[in-house]
Amino acid sequence: MRYIFLLSALLPFIPATQSITCTNDFTQVGNKCLRLFTTPTSRTNASRTCTAYAGSLDNFLLSAFVRNATDDDVWIGLYCFDKNMTNCLWDSGQGSAEVYNNFVSSRSEGNPFFGFYKCVYYKVGDPWNGHWLSADCRWLKYSFVCEIPTTFDELINSTQSFGLDSAQRICQENDGDLISIHSANENRLILNYYKGLGLDSVLLGAVVTKHFFWMDDSHWDFSNIDHTTDEYGTCLKMALQNNECRSKGSWYITPCEGSHHFMCKRPAGNSDLIHVPKVAKSPPSQCNKVLLMSGTFSSPTYPENCMYTLKTLDGQRIRITFQTFYVTNGYIQIVEEYQGAEMKQKFSGTSTNLRYTSLTNELKVMFITEDLENMDSEFVAKFFSVFDTE
Repeated sequence: MRYIFLLSALLPFIPATQSITCTNDFTQVGNKCLRLFTTPTSRTNASRTCTAYAGSLDNFLLSAFVRNATDDDVWIGLYCFDKNMTNCLWDSGQGSAEVYNNFVSSRSEGNPFFGFYKCVYYKVGDPWNGHWLSADCRWLKYSFVCEIPTTFDELINSTQSFGLDSAQRICQENDGDLISIHSANENRLILNYYKGLGLDSVLLGAVVTKHFFWMDDSHWDFSNIDHTTDEYGTCLKMALQNNECRSKGSWYITPCEGSHHFMCKRPAGNSDLIHVPKVAKSPPSQCNKVLLMSGTFSSPTYPENCMYTLKTLDGQRIRITFQTFYVTNGYIQIVEEYQGAEMKQKFSGTSTNLRYTSLTNELKVMFITEDLENMDSEFVAKFFSVFDTE
């Protein structure tokens, strides 16, 4: 069981004292990590090689990078289903060639197979130097350039897993959040970190309500959700292995309860030492749990309604002290059976030391969030057993 810190390369915020790391003999070119493979191979093998490095065939900056480095033509990460540019898609998940392309434009200029062959290569040397042409994917062999995301060489492993609230709390204590993913390359990068570890899945920093959104408030601009599997719960995981139900790298909806392997992500350039606690500093939320005698429960760090069932011995009652109570987006309702009737009390707003003592030895605390896209409300409560006479 492990969790990992991944530092996101947000280039505008990188201080001059800290440099970007390009791993696996890749070279930094602008804000990319590139590597030229000069042994000619098929487009399929080129793509597999890049995937093994958690990358994709590079599409841009080729002119500057391959200049004086190779005399061979170079595969690029573009695949055309037909002659329509909207159906020429980038391996990196960056959309289609409709916005920009550099194809040799007509049959007379020497590109008679555009739309017939589906793979695309970058021409090195005259004629048509720097232009794109179509070619057979399986039989022709060219050099290729792989691209992987830039990152810092700061990675911490641990042999622990936590619930969602504790995992997010650990990330936030280190100026980060649970991972958000914004491109196919980033998805491959994270998948590559777990290669060989034998884990089945990793928790993502996403919440599923009426819409999908990232807990770090970044834009939902990329998705790899497999909607063919059962969808139950409000959390999102990435599959790390292929099995009968899921393919490696796909995302799936799952309940938030339980412990999860997870990864934290924070903006690159923060040089503070990452601190990984041996145990969670704060107790788990205990959302939808049955708690006996005494303990602590709290609001989850994700927007979901929760029920906490508190029980003590016959002849005793339960006293709850809310140490933190800031419930402005919804309310807390305490429900218990007393002399054959259901007793309910609602609490909302803010309080510094709210207390409640039960009438019986069992009650339910309902945390109701009225806006499931708003995570403002929070509370922390302790409870213990008291005798009827107290």
